[in-house]
Amino acid sequence: MRGSIRERRSLVVLASMLLSQAAYCFNIREIATFAKGFLKNPSDVGSPFPCSSSVGYELMNYIVRSMNQNPSKPLRILEVGAGTGSVTQVLARVLRPIDHLDCIELSPDYCATLQNKFGAFPTISIHCVDLNEFRHEVSYDFIISTLPLNSFDLELLNNTLAQFKNLIKPGGIVSYVAIAGMAQAKQYFSWGNAKKKNADTINVLKQFRKQYQIDSATVLTTCPPIRVYHLQL
Repeated sequence: MRGSIRERRSLVVLASMLLSQAAYCFNIREIATFAKGFLKNPSDVGSPFPCSSSVGYELMNYIVRSMNQNPSKPLRILEVGAGTGSVTQVLARVLRPIDHLDCIELSPDYCATLQNKFGAFPTISIHCVDLNEFRHEVSYDFIISTLPLNSFDLELLNNTLAQFKNLIKPGGIVSYVAIAGMAQAKQYFSWGNAKKKNADTINVLKQFRKQYQIDSATVLTTCPPIRVYHLQL
């Protein structure tokens, strides 16, 4: 009987989590824009669904800690691969007047959505540009990335990680996402040259994390589940 009650309670909790995610995912206009971008460039986008607010809150974990520890210190934050702004929306809720967020997004369609949503925010700037062509005059305390790094070829991945190092302040934190289990699944179902390329990408990211990782978490309340990595460079 007790087991049955526990099971029912677990189902209620799971149902509420799924309903919460569904309420987010079925913002029809935004999900349609994001899905359209995924269909155009699946390897560049990585997922047919934008990240949920739960992922956004995990990505900004160390940003909030810094704000609480140093209330008067202004922060410069860079969001890479902002998409249609699901994570940007979460960041916008905590940004103080002394902080500034630069959002980089390559897709013109996604950029138009970002401009409509955040163009009037004085603490947010939208840059429709490739990360490796981004010209910056400042270094960043935090970099948040939702780029599908596990899908990048080796040259693009190395260039991206090098750009992270160029853009971050010494001791700054880079937080990025990966679909939970996706790298292993791709490796299992690939063969030949594709399998080798995938293994090379996995190994580069493993070495990057081995050198810099300070924390990680799996966010289950999103579609699909997301792994978040925090690295201090």
